[in-house]
Amino acid sequence: MRLVLPLVLALATPVWAEMPAPKGHVLLTLGGAVSETNLPARGENDGGLLGYLEITHNGAAGFDTAMLDALDQTEITIPYGPEGNKREITFSGPLLSAVMTMAGAEGKTAKPMALDGY
Repeated sequence: MRLVLPLVLALATPVWAEMPAPKGHVLLTLGGAVSETNLPARGENDGGLLGYLEITHNGAAGFDTAMLDALDQTEITIPYGPEGNKREITFSGPLLSAVMTMAGAEGKTAKPMALDGY
């Protein structure tokens, strides 16, 4: 089974000098201490999931499928499941460091949140 894992930790180099706007559905949003933005600021009363979670930012970096696919890809395979019924699952996607570099992320901490849309 092959699943997409766009956030694999490792080192990488920047891909774009300037952050392009996403053309497709935004799959990943980095808000906070990012210097490259392509999404507008969010306030407390903007609604949606980020509004419900009370997440605000002065601008964010949004990534669609094409943007994530354009980054170098890596794979990891892990055993998954209970003893006696384990199976190997392969995740693939860009390195988190490449995504963070592309967004011009600064700082030393992150608060990841994920939704499973499948």
